[in-house]
Amino acid sequence: MTEDIENIHDDVKQNKFDKAIAITGSMVPIGVAIGNTGFEIIVSLTGLIWIIRLIIYKDLDLKKLIKHPVILPSIALYICILISLFINNADINGYMHDIVTIRHLLFIIALVDTSYRFPVRKYLFYGMIAGFVYSVVNILSVNITGYDFTGRTLARYTSKLKEGSRYPVLLSFYASFFLAWGLLDSKNNLKKRVYILAAGTTGLLFLSFFHIRTVLISFVAGMFFTMCYAIYKKKSFRLGSFSILIIITSTIIFFKTTDILEFASLYDRFYIWKVTFKIWLNNPLFGVGIFSYSDSFYDLVKSENIKPFLAPDGESYYMDVACHAHNSFLQILSCNGLAGLMCALWLALNVIKLTFKHASGSGLGIIPWPAVYFTISLIGVSVYDSWYQALSVFVITFICCIDPQKTQLKV
Repeated sequence: MTEDIENIHDDVKQNKFDKAIAITGSMVPIGVAIGNTGFEIIVSLTGLIWIIRLIIYKDLDLKKLIKHPVILPSIALYICILISLFINNADINGYMHDIVTIRHLLFIIALVDTSYRFPVRKYLFYGMIAGFVYSVVNILSVNITGYDFTGRTLARYTSKLKEGSRYPVLLSFYASFFLAWGLLDSKNNLKKRVYILAAGTTGLLFLSFFHIRTVLISFVAGMFFTMCYAIYKKKSFRLGSFSILIIITSTIIFFKTTDILEFASLYDRFYIWKVTFKIWLNNPLFGVGIFSYSDSFYDLVKSENIKPFLAPDGESYYMDVACHAHNSFLQILSCNGLAGLMCALWLALNVIKLTFKHASGSGLGIIPWPAVYFTISLIGVSVYDSWYQALSVFVITFICCIDPQKTQLKV
C-alpha cells in the first residue's frame, strides 16, 4: 500500500515536469512576438526542464523516440552543423554560435518525448491562440498610442526589420490556420465556424497592414493549397467557393497594399543567390558553417570580384555584405552543404506526411502551413534567422505532436 502511494506521488511529480515542458514550449509564439530575449529563453528553458526530468527519472525510451519521424532527420541535420564547424576550423565565437543551435534540437526532442505521456498539442494550440491575441492587441496598441506593450515605437513595425519582419510571418501562419480550420472542419456548428473564420479574417486584415509581398504571397499559396486539398478530399462546392473567395480577396489586398512593380529587392536577392551558390560550390559537401556565412560572402565577393546583377532596366545590383541568403534552401546548402540540405529535406518530407496524417478536427488548420512555410523560406527569411528558427521548431512540434491516446484535440 505504501509503495502504491509512493508511485502515485512519483507519477504526480513526473506529470508536473511534463506540464512545465508543455507550457514553456507553448509560449514560443508569444516569445517570438516579444523578441530575442523572449523566444531564446523559452526555447532553452524547455530543453533544460526536459534534461532535468531525464536526469531525475531516467525513463527515456530511446527506441520509441528514435522511431518518431522527425527525430532522426533533426539529429542528422545537427550532426551536419557540427561537421561543418570542424571542417572549416571556425573561431571560438563561430563554434559557440553553431553548437548552441542544439537548443532547437532539444526543444523538438523534449516536446516529442513528452507527447507520449502528456497532451502537449493541447498546450501548443492554446499557446498559439495566446500568441495570436497578443500580436493583434500589440499591433492595435502601437497604431493607436504609438507604442506597443514593451515600449517599442511604430517605426519598428513599418520597416522590414525587427517587428516589421516577425509579426507578418506570425500572422500568415495564424490567418491561414483559422481560415483553413473554419472552412474544412464541417463537424463544427455554424456559430463556432463563424468565430473561427472571423479570427482568420482578422489575421488577414492585420497582415495587410505590413505591406510585405513575400508574406502575402505565402498566405495566398497556403490558401490555394487548402483549396486543392478540399477538392482532393471532395469537400462541398460551397467550401471550394469560399476558398476561391478568400484567395481572390487576399490577392486584391496584395495588389492594393504593396508596390507590385517594385523589383529592386528581388534583384538584390538574385545577386545574393548567385554569390551564395558560389559559396556552396567551394564547399559542396558540408558548407562553410552557419556563423561563417557573412564572412564567406564578403570574402568571396572581394576575392573573385563577382560582377553585379544587371537588371532588365539597366540598373546594376551589387553588395559585399549579406547577413543571410533570403532563401532557406540556399542558406542550408551554403552553410551545411549537400549533406545538410538532404537532411533538411528529409525532415521536411516527414513533417508534410504528418501534416496530412494529423489533419482532422482543429488539426485541419495545419493544412496550409507547408505551403506557407515553403514560400516564405523560398523567397523570404532564412531558417537560420534566430526568430524564424524558433518559429520553425514550434511549427514542427505542433504538427507532429498528438496526445498519448492518439485522439484528436477537441476544442
